[in-house]
Amino acid sequence: MAFAAILISILKDKSRGDILGKTFTQLFDIAHGQTNIQDNQTEILTDLPQVHAINTLRHLFMDTNLAHCVDTFVADAFKLSITSFSSEM
Repeated sequence: MAFAAILISILKDKSRGDILGKTFTQLFDIAHGQTNIQDNQTEILTDLPQVHAINTLRHLFMDTNLAHCVDTFVADAFKLSITSFSSEM
């Protein structure tokens, strides 16, 4: 995934600050967002930013180049996955 490659290259530059923390915070915020799905909605939704954020997080956790950096975000990821079980997405 190109996103992970960009993030890895930015992480090598120490002057960028806590870019990984900011990235994960924004992805978690998007993933926790409301979907605004109504009960009578018949149209199939295909573009949910929450799903994209969760898939991006999943890929970042699976990337071996980031394994040493992402361990501090595991607890938040577990919380997100558990709360997403009851989501209407």
